[in-house]
Amino acid sequence: MTKTAHFIFRVDTNKPFHKSSGIINDYWKNALSKFGYKLISFHQRRVTESILPGQRLIPLEIYSLIHKISLENIPDITFYDDHGLAIKTPLKRDNHKNILFFHGLRGNPGSVLANPLIDFYCCNSNYLKNVLSSFMLFPNFEKKSIIDAHGINSITSITLPVPMIDFPNGYENEGADLPSIIHRTIINGYIIGHSIQRDKPVLSALVFILKYLNELCENNGTKKVKLVIRDNVLTPLKKFIYQQKNINREKILDYFIPVPLMNNSATTELMESSSFGLCYNCYPESFGIYPLESVMLNSPIYTNGIGNNRYLLPSGHGIDVFETKGMEFGNFKEYEKVAEKIFHDLHSNQKANNCEKGLEYIRKTYNKAQFEESVFSMLDLLYSEKIPYNEKINFDDLTFYLSPLVRNIDTKTGHVISDYKSIILSREELDLLILLVGKKIKDMDNSLTNKLGNVYSLFYKGIIALNK
Repeated sequence: MTKTAHFIFRVDTNKPFHKSSGIINDYWKNALSKFGYKLISFHQRRVTESILPGQRLIPLEIYSLIHKISLENIPDITFYDDHGLAIKTPLKRDNHKNILFFHGLRGNPGSVLANPLIDFYCCNSNYLKNVLSSFMLFPNFEKKSIIDAHGINSITSITLPVPMIDFPNGYENEGADLPSIIHRTIINGYIIGHSIQRDKPVLSALVFILKYLNELCENNGTKKVKLVIRDNVLTPLKKFIYQQKNINREKILDYFIPVPLMNNSATTELMESSSFGLCYNCYPESFGIYPLESVMLNSPIYTNGIGNNRYLLPSGHGIDVFETKGMEFGNFKEYEKVAEKIFHDLHSNQKANNCEKGLEYIRKTYNKAQFEESVFSMLDLLYSEKIPYNEKINFDDLTFYLSPLVRNIDTKTGHVISDYKSIILSREELDLLILLVGKKIKDMDNSLTNKLGNVYSLFYKGIIALNK
């Protein structure tokens, strides 16, 4: 008998795709269809017109969608993406499984943690799995328990495909074609770089990397560099530039080329025309399609390594991770080191060699076959009843370690660079952290009994975590 699956998505899989989550959801549908499932998809309508006040305050569309779901027979699987939980609450039924897939962690955390109705948690990277697991392991020291013993025993990660492997000329999605100014800039003798992820770039990185890079070009008599950015970044970028002292503001502003949201084919063309890309971002990527596709097109990425960007490729494969305490905490002179690395790579064979190795690694690792194999393994585990939902967590043997959100910590000064929020720890917080990291709960100093609030505070700031 044919099995059925309901897909409850916030982002639909209609063409043109809406953002990368649209095409990833489509890969999921195609995989389950390939494994013999009859699919019925429920998703919010993509809004292309102005929303009236009544529509905003009375979500009739969602209530209608819930009714449409109720009209269908109970499926074998209900598959939610992270925002899909806002559409329909999971139900526990015989011979029925609820799978929750995470594009990221913003959607409905109150419906995620300690929810026994979710049979399987599936993350889009091992990084995201580690972050979510660290939240599931939030401790209750008095009761010797964790917040989500069910979830920590039923969480996995999956190998996502990079769409460019299947769509080398770009896939159909929303956005404009490549503006003609890009090719005109190249014809006029400039080197082009790209950083077009909306709302994500660190403004200080864009400004000072381009400043120091063009100074190197001027001093060495080589072509100057311009960086393509999203048009919505231009206003805050201008504001940042005019707040800086002792720089030629108009000259630096001229280093940037703003473009509108572009379709994937145009983005592909831009990357092919670019000599490098910047992912010095403030937004922690849970996966990172953009840098991988850039490397595939021989445009190496330089990044602070936020989120999964620091784990995407082995060193020397086209993604260069470099970050210092100064960059994060206001010593922008440190970006000169990034500019020097980019300048060196622009005038050597290193770029091509690294991207060639990266391309080979991406094709072997992030392809549709690997993704479908991961999906099949997940379904096999789900139906084999081997998921250890009731496996007892030995609370006393849980070990303290730095949260997976922490990219770097200076144990002398307390400066913490984090995917969540970079902070400077107080001396007391730093001493407590050093005291705990590497120890099991059962080995905690007895003197901490009256300081559990301080310990919890390190969890809440994303500084410390527990590990099975």
